[in-house]
Amino acid sequence: MLTRPEFLRGWLLLTSQPWGRTYRSEIGAVASAEPSPAKIQAELYYKALHQQSAAAWIEACETLAGGDHWPNLGEVREALRHTKAQRPSAETIEHRLGFVTKEEFGMDAFSAIYAASARQQCLQNADVFRGKGLSGQAAIEEKKAHEHFRDLETAVSKETIAPADVTKIMELYGC
Repeated sequence: MLTRPEFLRGWLLLTSQPWGRTYRSEIGAVASAEPSPAKIQAELYYKALHQQSAAAWIEACETLAGGDHWPNLGEVREALRHTKAQRPSAETIEHRLGFVTKEEFGMDAFSAIYAASARQQCLQNADVFRGKGLSGQAAIEEKKAHEHFRDLETAVSKETIAPADVTKIMELYGC
C-alpha cells in the first residue's frame, strides 16, 4: 500500500512539469475553510491509487512525467499496469495486513467495532460543526453518536466478545 509520503514523491514528479503547475501546492498559502484545487486533486488521486505499491507508483510517475499533458486517473492506472515493479501477491498482502472475514472475527465484535468507530466519527463531526457555528448540525451528529453508542452497548451486552477485546475496543475508541 502506498503511504502519503510515497505518494507525494510521485506527485512531485508530476507537478514539477510545466503542465502540472495547476496542481502544485502553494507553500505559505493562507489556510481557508475550503481546500485549494491542488489539494483536492491530490486527495482524489491518493484515494484512488493508495492500494498501489510505492515502486509501481514512482515508476508510473517517472514515465508520465515525460509526457506533454496532465495524466487523468485512467492514464495513471494504465501506466501502473505497464510498470515492471514487482507487485506483491494477494497472499502476501493478506498475510501482511492480517485480513480476517467478519464471520471469522465474529459478528458481535465486528458490530461493536463498527458502532464504536461510527460513534467516534459522529463526535468528531459534531465538533467540526460546532466550530463552524452550526449547532443544529452538531446536535444531529451527537444524536447519531448516541444511537451508535446504544448499538455498541447492545453488541457488548451479548457477552460473546472476549472481555479483553471489549477492553481494547473501549480504550481504542474512547468509550
